Amino acid sequence: MNAAHSEAKPPLYLSVKEVSTTLGVSRGCIYELVEKGRLPHVRIGMGRGTIRILSSALEEYLSEASPSPSRKAKRFGKRSFEHLDTLRLADSWNSGSGKSTK
Repeated sequence: MNAAHSEAKPPLYLSVKEVSTTLGVSRGCIYELVEKGRLPHVRIGMGRGTIRILSSALEEYLSEASPSPSRKAKRFGKRSFEHLDTLRLADSWNSGSGKSTK
């Protein structure tokens, strides 16, 4: 064995719980990423096995993940209203029943 090979660290495998704690998300979120194939993993053991995630795979996933736009920007875009026109709202609400506030 050469010196460079003997100093190499073995790959670090993380459990679902460790990944969820590291990222501050639920274990269910990690299981969903695994199930959808978005987070590479291995299964170790009999049957379905225990899920382990290679630390380098987690780093790669995080580097490729793009931040999602904020809910406000996504929902309302650049438009927003300054005030609520209660008379128009009431008129619109009552238009179905034939009532009007004017």
